[in-house]
Amino acid sequence: MLYNANPSQSRPALGALLLVLATVLWGSTFAVVVVAVRIVPPGMLNTVRFGLAAAVAAPFLFRGASRAVMLAGAELAIWLAIGQGLQSVGLLYTTATRSAFITALAVIFVPVLAILLGKRIRATTWVAALLATAGAGLLCYDRTPPSEGDIWTLGAAIVFSVFIVRMETHASRLAAMPLAAATLLATFGCLAMWGLIEFAQGKRISGTFPWIAVLYLGLIATTLTTGLQVLGQRSVPAARAAIIYTLEPVFGAMFAYLIGDRLGPRGWIGSAVILAASLLGNLPAKRHAVRV
Repeated sequence: MLYNANPSQSRPALGALLLVLATVLWGSTFAVVVVAVRIVPPGMLNTVRFGLAAAVAAPFLFRGASRAVMLAGAELAIWLAIGQGLQSVGLLYTTATRSAFITALAVIFVPVLAILLGKRIRATTWVAALLATAGAGLLCYDRTPPSEGDIWTLGAAIVFSVFIVRMETHASRLAAMPLAAATLLATFGCLAMWGLIEFAQGKRISGTFPWIAVLYLGLIATTLTTGLQVLGQRSVPAARAAIIYTLEPVFGAMFAYLIGDRLGPRGWIGSAVILAASLLGNLPAKRHAVRV
C-alpha cells in the first residue's frame, strides 16, 4: 500500500535508529529474565516489572488521555501481555539463545499479517526477512533438541507479530507518549491478574528478590523501550521494523560476550547476515511515497 509521507512519517532514519536502540536494550534482557524466573514465578515477575513501568509512564497519560488513546492502549496491552507471558514461561524450559531466535521469527510473521490486512510488501523486505531468519538461526543454534519452551516461545513470536502490526496502525495517528503510557498501564492490569493467580496457587519467591534485575527490566527494558518503539514505528512500517528487531539476538550475543560467553564462527556469520538484512530491509524507497 502506498500513501503520501506526512510530518510524522518524514524521518524514517531517525525512527529506525530509535528501534535499533530498543533492540540493544531488549537484547540485554534474555539472560536477566532466565535468572529471574528461577527465583520469582513469571506472573509475579512480570507484574512487578510492568507495575514499575506503569508507575513511571502514568504522568504522560494524564497529559494526553483520550478515548482513542485508551482504547488503543487496551488493545496493544492484550497482545503485549500475552506475548510477555508466553515468552517468560518459555524461558523456564528453553535457553536464552533459542528463545532469542524463535522470537526473531516474528520477522516472517509480520509481513504475512500485513498482506492479510491488504498491504503490499516490497520484494527487498521479503529478501531481508528471509536473510534475517537465516542469520538468527546461525547465531542462536545451540545443538539442543526441541523443548516445551520452544512451543511457548513460538506462540510469543506470533503474538508479538500482531503487536508490531497493530502498533504501526495506532502509533501513526496517536500521540506517542500517552499511547505508550496507556499500553503499559493496561498491560500491568492484565499481568497483575496472572500474578494473583500464581499467588493463590501457592507459588512463592524461592530466594532473595532480584530487585536490581527487576528495576532494570521495568524501568529500562520496558518503560524506555516501549516509548522508543512507539516513536520509532510512527515512521518505520511494521514489516521493516520487524527486520530491525531481529538485531535483538545479535545484541544479546554481544552482551553475553562481555560476561564470557563467546560466539563461534557460525555465530559471527549469523550476526553479519542479520546486520546485512537490517540494512537491506531499511534501504530508502526510490519514490517519495512510503511503501510497506
